[in-house]
Amino acid sequence: MTDNHVSEPGSTMPAGSSLGTPMDVARLRQRTWWTTVGVVYGVGGYLVVAIAFTERNLTVALVAAAGSMAACLAAGRLVERRVPQTAVHAAAEGERVPTHLVVVAVAGGLTVLAAAQWSDTVMGALVPGVATAGILVWVPSRWRSAVLSAGAAATLGAVAGAQQAAVGQMDWTSAANQTLIVLVVAVGLTVAWWFWGLVHRLEAARRLEGELAVAEERLRFAGDLHDIQGHHLQVIALKSELATRLAETDPPAAAAQVAEVQAHARDALTDTRQVVQGFRQTSLADELTNATRVLEAAGIDGRLEHGALDDAGALGAPARQLLGLVVREATTNILRHSHAHQARLTLEVDHAETRLSIRNDGVTVTDHPPGTGLAGLTRRLESTGGALHWRTEDGWFTLTASVPLQAEQPA
Repeated sequence: MTDNHVSEPGSTMPAGSSLGTPMDVARLRQRTWWTTVGVVYGVGGYLVVAIAFTERNLTVALVAAAGSMAACLAAGRLVERRVPQTAVHAAAEGERVPTHLVVVAVAGGLTVLAAAQWSDTVMGALVPGVATAGILVWVPSRWRSAVLSAGAAATLGAVAGAQQAAVGQMDWTSAANQTLIVLVVAVGLTVAWWFWGLVHRLEAARRLEGELAVAEERLRFAGDLHDIQGHHLQVIALKSELATRLAETDPPAAAAQVAEVQAHARDALTDTRQVVQGFRQTSLADELTNATRVLEAAGIDGRLEHGALDDAGALGAPARQLLGLVVREATTNILRHSHAHQARLTLEVDHAETRLSIRNDGVTVTDHPPGTGLAGLTRRLESTGGALHWRTEDGWFTLTASVPLQAEQPA
């Protein structure tokens, strides 16, 4: 365990992310890669090994193995370019389909499918299935039904032709089973890719929602400031112009206008300060409630200990202001810097001091220089006789702020 003075390692807060955190999205990307790209390559490798150990007809074995390897490598490359394992972007929308890979995947799939009709051991339907999946992830959604239909038709055609050549008659049950396998494999792999894309779109939408909320609040503040400043400055401009005109003909009246200009300037300054103070004002109860809501929206299990809101309302204004700022900063750090799945907020009041503790299980580092946000809060807390500390223990990061009950300095 480490116990140090202020720091904001992967400790405290925000958004998004991910679907709770960016780490969750990264894990989803890797798992999707292994369940799509990995399966495609794995099918190819498995079939080549299986053919080598089970097929006695050398010609069939060579043809089936070559077709399996070519089709699965091409299909794997097609899917891999659409499902990146890392944060590298997938192929851009509108990018041309790599035709050469499609041709190799289709040719290899039909080759192994046909070769399988001369064998009792080669599972040829798996290969055209993964080849079809490789094509499906590239075509627009409106064309996917047509691609699946074409894949089913090509499977039936290849099976029918190969069976006529191999045994001189068509086995409709076998052909139907192989076609069904092709469709099931293709749809299954495509659904995994589709789910991966859906999650990323949801993640982008959630981040956009947070950015829009910040922008909306800034616009509200800018609108309030514009209304106040615009009115006062317009009056000041008119009064100043009138004072200029009266300066030579009626100095007393001009002096009166200048006095009114000064009064409007003071009113503008007072109103502006009130707007800024209202924007910056922090309520501990509101911040605790908002923190749990924001964490929940980010996919983090944020819980407020029972009785914390009642204790928050019983504190003096300076303590509420300071601890509210700590909650806001801690939540922001959790969303931005941690990979938390759980967070706990606790407020305790005794005869000497009030202690606020915010814990999360998203620690990524245990030693980090103090950040400007928490460092600034530390100085403000210390100026009132309080303190701000952090520690990591058993995978949890705990930020603790304490304020003496007798602290009366303005926050």
